[in-house]
Amino acid sequence: SRPRRTVKRKLAFTFEEPARKKTLTPAEKKKISNDKYRAKLKATPEVFLAFKADQAAKKRCQRRSLTDVQKQANREKTRLRVAAYRARQSEKIRSLQSTPNSSDRVTRTEQRKQKAMRERNKLSQRKRRANMSAQKKRREKEKKRDYYQSMKAKAIQHHERLTENATDTPIPPQPTKAAVSSAVYRFKKKLPTGNKLLLSVKNLVRSLVRQKKRDVEKIGISYSSPSKRKPCLNLKEALGSLSKQRSREVLSAKTLLLNAATSISTKYRMQGLKGYGLKTQRAEKLYQRSTLQSVVQDFYEQKSVHLPGKDSVSRRGLKQRKILDKSISALHLEFQEEYGNSIKVSRATFFRKKPKHVLSFTKTPFRQCLCEKCINPMLKFQAVNRFLGTPIIRLKDLIALTVCNSNNLQCIKRECEMCGVNKLDQLCAEVESICDGDVSWFRWEQVEKGGGSRLDKVKKDGSVHSLFLELKSEVQKLPLHDFTHRWQSQQYKNLKSDLPSKWGVITMDFAENYLCRQQDQPQSAYYGYSQVTVHPCVLNYSNGCGGLVTDNFVFVSDVLDHDANMVHVVTEKMIEIVKDKGLKKIVIFSDGCSAQYKSKLPFFYLNSYVGDIEVERCYFGARHGKNPCDALGGVVKQAATRAVQARQVVIQNALDFFTYCTNHLCVERTESNCSSSRNFFLISASDIPKKSSDGLKTIPGTMKLHSIIPMGDGVLSVRELSCFCPRCSAGDYLACDNIDFVDPWRVVGPLKKLKVPVIQPPQERGAFFKDVQKKLVSCGSFCELKTTLKKLTNEIDAFPVPKFKQRRVIDVGIIDKIAYTILNTAFSGHPDKDQLANLMPVLTKADGNCVPRAISFLFFGDEDHHTEVRCRIVQEMVLNDLDYLSLDSDTLKLLCHLSDCFCGDLRYTFELEVMSVCRNSAYMGMWQLMAAANVFKTPICSVYPSLGPDTYISLCNQVLKPRSHNPARHRSVNPILMWSSLRDSDVQNSDLKRNPNWTANHVVPLMPMTLPSQVD
Repeated sequence: SRPRRTVKRKLAFTFEEPARKKTLTPAEKKKISNDKYRAKLKATPEVFLAFKADQAAKKRCQRRSLTDVQKQANREKTRLRVAAYRARQSEKIRSLQSTPNSSDRVTRTEQRKQKAMRERNKLSQRKRRANMSAQKKRREKEKKRDYYQSMKAKAIQHHERLTENATDTPIPPQPTKAAVSSAVYRFKKKLPTGNKLLLSVKNLVRSLVRQKKRDVEKIGISYSSPSKRKPCLNLKEALGSLSKQRSREVLSAKTLLLNAATSISTKYRMQGLKGYGLKTQRAEKLYQRSTLQSVVQDFYEQKSVHLPGKDSVSRRGLKQRKILDKSISALHLEFQEEYGNSIKVSRATFFRKKPKHVLSFTKTPFRQCLCEKCINPMLKFQAVNRFLGTPIIRLKDLIALTVCNSNNLQCIKRECEMCGVNKLDQLCAEVESICDGDVSWFRWEQVEKGGGSRLDKVKKDGSVHSLFLELKSEVQKLPLHDFTHRWQSQQYKNLKSDLPSKWGVITMDFAENYLCRQQDQPQSAYYGYSQVTVHPCVLNYSNGCGGLVTDNFVFVSDVLDHDANMVHVVTEKMIEIVKDKGLKKIVIFSDGCSAQYKSKLPFFYLNSYVGDIEVERCYFGARHGKNPCDALGGVVKQAATRAVQARQVVIQNALDFFTYCTNHLCVERTESNCSSSRNFFLISASDIPKKSSDGLKTIPGTMKLHSIIPMGDGVLSVRELSCFCPRCSAGDYLACDNIDFVDPWRVVGPLKKLKVPVIQPPQERGAFFKDVQKKLVSCGSFCELKTTLKKLTNEIDAFPVPKFKQRRVIDVGIIDKIAYTILNTAFSGHPDKDQLANLMPVLTKADGNCVPRAISFLFFGDEDHHTEVRCRIVQEMVLNDLDYLSLDSDTLKLLCHLSDCFCGDLRYTFELEVMSVCRNSAYMGMWQLMAAANVFKTPICSVYPSLGPDTYISLCNQVLKPRSHNPARHRSVNPILMWSSLRDSDVQNSDLKRNPNWTANHVVPLMPMTLPSQVD
């Protein structure tokens, strides 16, 4: 055996193989080689930094050249790599947690550090969330929602797995009946007897129920009385089908059922209510709740007005907020006065029933768009109330002091001998007896500021007697003013609530102009916002089934004149829409702005609507014209502003605004939404007529009229108040239900005056062209401008155009210092250097008319004929517009892009450009210089310094030849205009010729110091 054991050892020793060297993969070999190379580079930091920069540049170039498919593949690889890394980190953390070590214990110092770090992280996260945009917040909420839903799904799956495993596990063996009996016998031997036994069992069961209620109920033990709990369980089974429904009707039904179970004790009825998320209420209150809610909310809606502007639109649902004009306490008193004992509601409940979009007047930062006739008396009582025992805080109470009966028309019109403003004398004496000195109060009035007048809040000091004298003059017409606006508003509400068949109500009003703001705009753009006119209209009519249909229409335009001409275009379009809907009569409500709706020109336009449809024009009370159009305009502008803020759209003009609204804000009528719609219309400048009110007669008492019916041929039927009682709606005006308040119709007109021809004396050249310019500026469209110029062509041509004659600088003016410096420094390498060698720039007035002034220097010898030059340039561009729109495609696009009126469309840009240069001080450029060459039938040389962008240099350095140019007929010496600057820094800058950001902002003529002998 020993030799055998020896052999075994030898065999073990002999056949033991040495450890083999590990074979490296090519990737591992490359990694080792790269690590050695990087270690060598790190030895010299400068070389290593250069290496990293070079590698970063290569990677950037490589990423730029990737295709979309490659980018997607790289993202997928990165996602997998990060997921694997996070899995390794999680596994490492779990392994460390599973094997705790005493060295891993956290000291108190480390705990304080960790707590401080958590606080810093919380603060940074709070700042980050505060700076997030609404879109980013919404995206994070969506991510959280998706995460919570996925976690909930995982939990449900885990619970289902546990349930399946529980059903699969074998049920443990149950004790036999004999074993249970013996256990109970042994337990009873240790318990007391008699009443003590029952008391002990009761306390034991109650203790078990409190500690392990569910386990105890599973085995069939209940501490409650079975006779009282059984009805509750039956009721619970009956409500099983309604357990997951949360509508208001279902909640009311469940509450009624639980309260109806009189056999259930109060304790278990309360438990059932809490289990279903309900509260105990009396059955009769449940029936009154819906009625009370609707009545109070309707009252709030009536006593509030829409806040104008887009900033007052709610973020959820785009609903326009409304503001109360009184406090909640004052409104609660009015509610009690109006409904009396029929509906009793406490102030707290009245406040809770307020709709969310209706704000109290303390919630708004400013109370604006108020009526100065109503606010001025109340400002005086703010100073007087501190001397009164019962302060006057409502306008209604102030009016009640001066009238016998607020519903008597004679008292309202101050025709009653028993009442009047003299009733305030007693109050004045009472205040004078308390106040010995002067008092201070505020008043809104017109003040002179900055060469003009404006409405401002002025502080006034004086005696109590002077205060009441001013108050009496203001209160004199206040009852009629207050009654009129309340009457007109009530008639508007009555008409909408009971609208006759085939009738329609149009509400119209101008909204505040939309400012075309942009994201990421430079600072200087703040002062150059373009604007868009927004005119909302709301059409209401009956659908034949007792319901009210509301169609919203928004008219937008680049024309910023809010006048009667634009209103005429809007009204014509609305009447066409009404005719298409088959309506027979239309009632138009608006405010009483004289420039837009209520003057002799709007009245004249009313007669043009007489035809297949009957039109009645009504007006709200003066300065009380709040209506649904304010809400519609705010909603549309707010939606557009949010889209611009989110970088979803760029709005630069009315066309962009119209395109966005048409694509995103239009609401079509569908089966689910059959009562409202929203549409948009674009009004161009050529659509708006420019009719003047000259030759029209003013209707006496225009501001008192609030209801007008056009009769045709300039004749109107008018009355001071509107009425839509059943008899007036049927056309029986003589039997009007409100005849005590509403005056009968009366006929006025015709509106046109007789024109008497007047022979005008001949005008001088300068005065004539000033009148021509006024007529050009008054034109509202390009078509009207062309028509006007065609009529004036013969008169303009009566004044001959002068020919070009070369003049010396000393004959017309002095040298421009800044332009002279630019001429000597920036024209050294100019192609026309030889031609400019002996020329000097002439100082030209810089008032926005530098181009026509410079041309006037060249052709008239002075700069006083710049108005004539401007008018002739406009005439040339308007009457020969096709010549300027048929230029080279690249040149035409460049001229349009350089124009301040660029709107995307080339022709429309040209028309806006021509209409803008009709005014004095309007910028002129290369388009106008081309027209000037055609006006004076002479080539004009335009020279631009070798500075700034190459685009400007190539465009502005050329000879502008007239339409019928014949080189043999034209002289070799042509008028020259130089593009210059008004910046004094250009004079001191010796390196001006190397400035690539230079731009010209001035034009001067170039003239010689002396004339050669061959030149006349």
